[in-house]
Amino acid sequence: MPKYICQSCGYQYTAKASAQCSLCGKGAILEVSERTERIDFDYNDELKTAEDNAWYALSHNNFQQFGYWAEIWMQINRISKKKKANPFYEILAVASYKTRYRNYPNK
Repeated sequence: MPKYICQSCGYQYTAKASAQCSLCGKGAILEVSERTERIDFDYNDELKTAEDNAWYALSHNNFQQFGYWAEIWMQINRISKKKKANPFYEILAVASYKTRYRNYPNK
């Protein structure tokens, strides 16, 4: 397990040989503590922010921004430990229904 890491390029060392990185020559070598190796993070605040921003964008007819925030919500939910149900499922169901039974797109 590496004990030191270059601040600039991220190269990992097992022993500190000098004050600067031997690979890039400009980064300071920092000691990696045991506390910073694993960070348990609660994603609930980020999920809430992404969902609120998505609904806000949709309510103002900003569909591209809605898609952006909906995708952010999906990615955060994917990497979080506790999976949540998709809050945008009802919109997807309506869109699926409309495209299936209205012959969309018309050719």
